[in-house]
Amino acid sequence: MPIWKFKEYLTDDIPCRSPFLEWYGLVDEDVQAAADLLIHTELGELEDWDEPRRSRRKYKELTREHVGLCELMFKLGSRQFRIVGIRNLEAKEFLIFGALQKGPNGTTVPERAFEDALRMKSAYEVGRGNTRDYN
Repeated sequence: MPIWKFKEYLTDDIPCRSPFLEWYGLVDEDVQAAADLLIHTELGELEDWDEPRRSRRKYKELTREHVGLCELMFKLGSRQFRIVGIRNLEAKEFLIFGALQKGPNGTTVPERAFEDALRMKSAYEVGRGNTRDYN
């Protein structure tokens, strides 16, 4: 039984959009499976996400220009992926704004993934958009 609840952010566009599901639909099935495993098993069933060694943690609270966001991290071979959102520790909820693949020299695919996540976070905080459970 999951301890954490994962939700996806829906924009207030007409019709509404789920940036995470848009990304999910573009990646290969092995990436989809790894993302679902991370969400539903590796983190979803854990009470405490904090591994004693930071290097083994599957998440990171972001700082500097991305402060307020949290990223969930997973790898497939040499490819690194991030699911970006906000973590509510008290409610044991993670709201997903989107996802990305890390590229060389700090690049991301999609290119403005962190900026878009910050924009969605701001919209969410003023009551714009909606959420739904991610199953």
